[in-house]
Amino acid sequence: MNFLVIGSNSFSGSNFVSFLLKEGFDVVGVSRSEEPHECFLPYKWENSQKNIKSNGNFLFKKINLNENIEELIKIIDEKKINYVINFAAQGMVAESWLNPTHWYQ
Repeated sequence: MNFLVIGSNSFSGSNFVSFLLKEGFDVVGVSRSEEPHECFLPYKWENSQKNIKSNGNFLFKKINLNENIEELIKIIDEKKINYVINFAAQGMVAESWLNPTHWYQ
C-alpha cells in the first residue's frame, strides 16, 4: 500500500511517517516548507538508529496545497496512492491575524 502524508514536516505527521515506514509501507510526504533538520524528523533518526532500511521507501515533495494542487494530484496518480492522511494545519492563532486568508484556505 502507498500512503500520502500531507503535513509530513509537522510533529504528528513526521511521527506517523515513521510508523508507516517501520510497518514497511511506501510513503510520499508533502509539506509547504522544506524538510527541517533531521533531528525534527523521527522517520530519519529513529529508522537509522534501529537499522530499519526504510528511508528508501520515503519520498518528500515540497508542495503548497493552496498553490500547487495539480502537482499533488499528479503525484497521487503516478505513485498509485491508496491512502491520503492530512496533518496539514495552521495552529498558531496569533499568526492568523497576519495572514487570515491562509487559515480560511
